[in-house]
Amino acid sequence: DYAHALTTGNDAHALTTGNDAHAPATGNDAHALTTGYSAHALTTGYSAHATATGNDAHAATTGANSIAVAVGANSSARAASGGFIVLAQYNHDGDTVVAVKTAQVGKDGIKPDTWYTLSPTGEFVEAE
Repeated sequence: DYAHALTTGNDAHALTTGNDAHAPATGNDAHALTTGYSAHALTTGYSAHATATGNDAHAATTGANSIAVAVGANSSARAASGGFIVLAQYNHDGDTVVAVKTAQVGKDGIKPDTWYTLSPTGEFVEAE
């Protein structure tokens, strides 16, 4: 629990696991992966990817051509313009997946650098 990994440099990778774990990575093609309740993954750089799994997980990317993936009940993701976000929605008990959605930031009303989650019906909504 509370594990943290930080990397910097092109092709850098950060991996953590445990509740409240954090994994930031900077540099082109950097990747951050974290899993656990309230886990956070953040990447910066061209084609950088952030993946967070677990309830209340958060994934964010700031570079062009990047992807932020958050899978877990009440999870959220954000990305820069032109990037992609991927989210999963669970039923009210948090034990069954009811929707998995992806969107390109800057299209279909998805704003850059804005946190999104999925509604109970599986639609993208700005996170509060």
